[in-house]
Amino acid sequence: GDSAIFYRYSISGNSWAAMSPLPGAMSYGGSLVYPGSGNYIYAFRGNSTDFYRYSISGNSWIAMASAPGTVLRGAALVYPGSGDFMYAFQGNSAVFWRYSISANVWTAMSSAPADIYGGGSLAYPGSGDYIYASKGGNANNIYSYSISGNSWTSMAAAPGGIVGGGSLAGAGIYLYAVRGGSGLNSYSQDFYRFTLAPYLASGAHESQTLDMGAGTIPGYTALVFNPDLTAQ
Repeated sequence: GDSAIFYRYSISGNSWAAMSPLPGAMSYGGSLVYPGSGNYIYAFRGNSTDFYRYSISGNSWIAMASAPGTVLRGAALVYPGSGDFMYAFQGNSAVFWRYSISANVWTAMSSAPADIYGGGSLAYPGSGDYIYASKGGNANNIYSYSISGNSWTSMAAAPGGIVGGGSLAGAGIYLYAVRGGSGLNSYSQDFYRFTLAPYLASGAHESQTLDMGAGTIPGYTALVFNPDLTAQ
């Protein structure tokens, strides 16, 4: 945060390279999303309405249609696997938007069940009608959003409150979560796995389970979507 520096990481080479900096310094609420295929990555700058598109082949940035409101702590972007739309939390509010990639237009959708704060996150598990979200703000609330129904449902609560630095990632029948931390001397190594399989099969929210993972992740962390939909 508070920097325009942008890096590329080589998975095979396990190495980092500096790329073209963003048009403005990233701040709280900054977020990145890749829409599944193609040449572009999209970004919230954070603490502003700025929204950018990055050309992978051209290593260059351009400004897109501004977000409808100032993006703040808890802002997040997600792409639900296919189609023309991405979805976003504004942060520090319950506001939830949909963005049309082809039209470069934002639309207000049904608000989240509660205001989203630092640690708020969005994740898509790779298939199905649902996007999943954490409330953040040291709350343990987890929600599902029906894309077709434009509606929200409360899920089984996380074992601990999720704060700034916390994040969700979807992978097949599972969601994964790290709790994050509220300051340099206050953080958590907790790592959770949430089983979606009963819900995906039956729609029965009460059948879901949320268990402690086998490992821990130190310090401030974030997770990204794993496109391999095979349970691991």
